[in-house]
Amino acid sequence: NHRIQVFDLDLNFVRSIGSRGKGRGEFDAPYDVKFDTAGNMYVAEFGNERVQVMDTSGHFIRVFFQKGEGKLRWPSGLHVADKYVYVSDLSGNCIVVYETSGQSGQKEGEFRGPRCITSCVDGFIHVCDYRNNRVQIF
Repeated sequence: NHRIQVFDLDLNFVRSIGSRGKGRGEFDAPYDVKFDTAGNMYVAEFGNERVQVMDTSGHFIRVFFQKGEGKLRWPSGLHVADKYVYVSDLSGNCIVVYETSGQSGQKEGEFRGPRCITSCVDGFIHVCDYRNNRVQIF
């Protein structure tokens, strides 16, 4: 439904953020949502080919990445850790690494359809490589 829904810990609906569109704070096929230590929300939008950053109230801060900037095309998964944002690209079959400041850097593995990213307490990054029917660990 092209929005982010917020629930409390008892799974009661609290509010929704955004609506369908291409503007600031609007979404087209948001695939993943992650938060940094300051509570800022990063939203990977498959449809708009970008990553938006919102504050703790859901107000637009900036576009972190958008179509035409570098290699990333279809952001489908996110992981925010320390000063880095890891973004999986469904079309480019890669993981692109950015600094949370917005500076771009790039590290690639070999993937066919990376979808989700997370890390464990052991410090490893886990990537769901769904077209290869596997999880890769780095």
